[in-house]
Amino acid sequence: MSAHPLVRLLDKPVKRVVGLMSGTSIDGIDAALCDIEGHGDDARVTLVDFRTTPYSAAQKELIFTLLKGDAAALCQGNFALGEWLADAARAFGETPDLIGSHGQTVWHQAPSMGGIASTLQLGEAAVIAARTGAVTVADFRVADMAAG
Repeated sequence: MSAHPLVRLLDKPVKRVVGLMSGTSIDGIDAALCDIEGHGDDARVTLVDFRTTPYSAAQKELIFTLLKGDAAALCQGNFALGEWLADAARAFGETPDLIGSHGQTVWHQAPSMGGIASTLQLGEAAVIAARTGAVTVADFRVADMAAG
């Protein structure tokens, strides 16, 4: 039986990582290909490549539909965004060791805005992992909000 992908990562001195981001500007997906050597305070990060994949008019239209809060559109858009994010990660032409995806922000309510501090990023990490074959982590902003 082969080791879990996370266990295999522990043995690699240098990890090839793709970071994905699609922010509130809704202009496209930023993808950074990096090598990370070491860990913690001793970690060294080297930028290998960086690309922006612009959204098409149809993709932008879908994202604007998501902002209106239709549950079916949110569900389907979450998976569509996962596909687009996976495509952006695959554009480097190699399978990275790890992908970190912020996703597409469709709502962010900071504590200073009143109400319940909350955030919603779409771009299903399970779809990214399935399409790329790479260990994928996500929900960074959600984790930050949960931690206060």
